[in-house]
Amino acid sequence: MNPREYVKRIYFDSGVHDASVMRWLADYVGTDRIFMGSDYPFPLGEHEPGQLIESLDFTDNDKEAMLVGNALDWLGVSKEVLV
Repeated sequence: MNPREYVKRIYFDSGVHDASVMRWLADYVGTDRIFMGSDYPFPLGEHEPGQLIESLDFTDNDKEAMLVGNALDWLGVSKEVLV
């Protein structure tokens, strides 16, 4: 199987704290496979949740997806549950 096919099955969570790694992951696997909001600010989260995502040139939709939307979609939970 092509390595990119394996990557399509992989999701990344908030263990990423380096801007260059985050940019590479977003470009390589897509922002739809990154979950950044699931365990902030512990155990390894940023001191200011969302700071890494905000520091990069992602669209507002990508930021929202990576911080909460992708995790909800993956879990099958409606965003309306949060309101």
